[in-house]
Amino acid sequence: MQVRTSARRQGRAEVGLSWQLREWQHLSQQQREPQAENPAYLAAQWRVRRQLRALWADPTAGDCGALAARLQLPAAALRARVRGTPALGELWEWVRATSPALPVPLLPLSQALRELPRLIQRLIQRHGCGPAAPAGGLSAAPAGRADTVRAADR
Repeated sequence: MQVRTSARRQGRAEVGLSWQLREWQHLSQQQREPQAENPAYLAAQWRVRRQLRALWADPTAGDCGALAARLQLPAAALRARVRGTPALGELWEWVRATSPALPVPLLPLSQALRELPRLIQRLIQRHGCGPAAPAGGLSAAPAGRADTVRAADR
């Protein structure tokens, strides 16, 4: 896919593409590089979210204690939130705000861009998936309604 945009630096939106282009130009003039989130940390965070989603969907099916330990949260607090939170997004936001294990460090953009293809390749090799992922494999497809509201709450 190819996307063409205007390179104008004055736009109608307060914080839009023109603003971002001005920011990048300013960084370039200062000989500084834009920062990006570390792809490996993001992938680890998404794996944790997938585990949390499975536990939230069926609190009796997963190991809440192991996930709590990974998140560096008290197991009782996580268990109570999993059982008492009707929306996955609300639970995820609580975990992100509370867990000391989830910060995603920033990298220079050039380094993140070098690491991302390597990470994708490792994931493809490990999980045997690609653009046409088999059912149950990793996918970039958007989450369905079941990911946001429990079936019992519908």
